[in-house]
Amino acid sequence: MSQVSEFRARAVTAMGFVALMFWCLLSPGAHAECKVGKVAEMPITEWHNHIYVPVTVNDTPGMFMLDTGASLSMLESDFAARAGVAWDKSQPRMVLEGVGGKQTGIVLAGRIRMLEFGGLKIPDREMPMSELLIKQPNGQKVDGLLGAEMLNLLDLELDFQTGTARFWRLFGCSEITPLHWSGDYASIPLRRQASKHVQIPIWLDGAVIQAVLDTGAGGLVIDRETALQAGATLDQLAHDPVLRGMGVGGAAGGRRHVFKMLLIGKDIYHDVPVFVTDTTDEDGHLHALIGMASLNNHRVWFSYGTETLFLQSLAGARK
Repeated sequence: MSQVSEFRARAVTAMGFVALMFWCLLSPGAHAECKVGKVAEMPITEWHNHIYVPVTVNDTPGMFMLDTGASLSMLESDFAARAGVAWDKSQPRMVLEGVGGKQTGIVLAGRIRMLEFGGLKIPDREMPMSELLIKQPNGQKVDGLLGAEMLNLLDLELDFQTGTARFWRLFGCSEITPLHWSGDYASIPLRRQASKHVQIPIWLDGAVIQAVLDTGAGGLVIDRETALQAGATLDQLAHDPVLRGMGVGGAAGGRRHVFKMLLIGKDIYHDVPVFVTDTTDEDGHLHALIGMASLNNHRVWFSYGTETLFLQSLAGARK
């Protein structure tokens, strides 16, 4: 098992205790009927196809990027120092992995006394620390990433109309509806992976694709094999413009190919530019990920409890 995998295993175990804590604190008792209750809320700022949320570490306020494409939450090294987070020497050093491949720098595990966001308090946990070059709206480096292992403890709603993220707890529910939404919306199957990432089916020209839903990414990224399945040809890709993309793990090269049609839920997009890359993930297959460009004019509800994504286009939103 790799050092990263070992850390993930410890993180999953730790988060299991946190999830149990939420369950014990919030459970109203044994009832057969479905209950949905809001347990936390915080403001969100959408900037350059990224989502930023306030997070406090050891009583030190910071601005984190909300990133469903990051398996683990992470602290920026300078912010970790300001918050008094020290390297936990009992944990191994790690190599950070991302869409762009493996980062050569060393990633350390830090021990946090208290992590707070949206009114939720999570004590005594470990979090990787690394230099993050992502900018926040004030031009400074982002203070950290709020990743999938934290976000999928509860249902997560992103309301870009009011600039609010809400966390919902389900009890006894096999299916739900967003009760406070009015109007039409799509219900899309949500597949959870062992890495804590989530996938949704999308339709791209001639193919149905399972795409990782990544709020830390901008547009649609697919690998060459998937592009060919969707109808692109090797000759077309060879003549497409060359691009360089940047992920947490580093730079990734690829081509910009325009597909005729993309369908996500009930939303139809035409003449869609897609980043086609040869870079694969740690398991040897990137396949596809879809980012904020298709979400930021919507209400979005990640119902991890019922494995459903609710997606509602806001009135007047541009396609």
